[in-house]
Amino acid sequence: MKRNVLKSIGIAIALATALSTVQSQSFNIDLDVRSGDPRLGDGVPSSSFGAAAGQIGHWTRYPAISQGPHELEDILGNLTGVTLAITTGQGFAGAWANKTNTGDFALLLNDVTVMGNGRLTFRFNGLSDGEYEVITYAVDPLGEFVPASVFIPQALSNQNQLVTGPMPGNSFALGITHSRHFAAIAGGVFEIEVAGPEPFVKVNGFQITAVSEPPSLYLIVAGLALTLLLRRRVSI
Repeated sequence: MKRNVLKSIGIAIALATALSTVQSQSFNIDLDVRSGDPRLGDGVPSSSFGAAAGQIGHWTRYPAISQGPHELEDILGNLTGVTLAITTGQGFAGAWANKTNTGDFALLLNDVTVMGNGRLTFRFNGLSDGEYEVITYAVDPLGEFVPASVFIPQALSNQNQLVTGPMPGNSFALGITHSRHFAAIAGGVFEIEVAGPEPFVKVNGFQITAVSEPPSLYLIVAGLALTLLLRRRVSI
């Protein structure tokens, strides 16, 4: 009986550890102007705002004008050692008060890093190896049709995706407000390359999610393990 109790405790601890590891390698990132008015996007969304990925948690406030590198905070709000930098191209900050956006949508989408001519390459460094879901927001706050090509060399399929706009207001739409890739990371590094047929493509932010078993499954199995533990205690 004691052996079963210890086994149950081990299962619960392992599941909790696995979930914590996933959270420490998952990020919400707002490219933020860091000044002005919330209607212009100044400030980050609330931790209850899951955006297109449905990933609630802390948002890293990354300076939209900066080349970096800057250390990222995970969705628990902890500094991680994972860094983000612009390694190709020159970006500058921009912000517009889109009248169709309010609240957290405005905070995420109304301020941007703007690409000049050519291409912007965003380089992530220090990630644990594995598979990740990558959401890239690249919609123009002005509400115009501004195509942005989002390319991830490490993507498992559909490496190049087009985000076109125009801004749909307080909503998200794949191919309109953002792209969605699944990427296999090795060596801790991956890149997101954003370009357009014309200059002034805009990037609003990112969501990076470590892919594993759904958290709900972890909770169910952990609950079963704890139930077994309680039953063993009663029988003892």
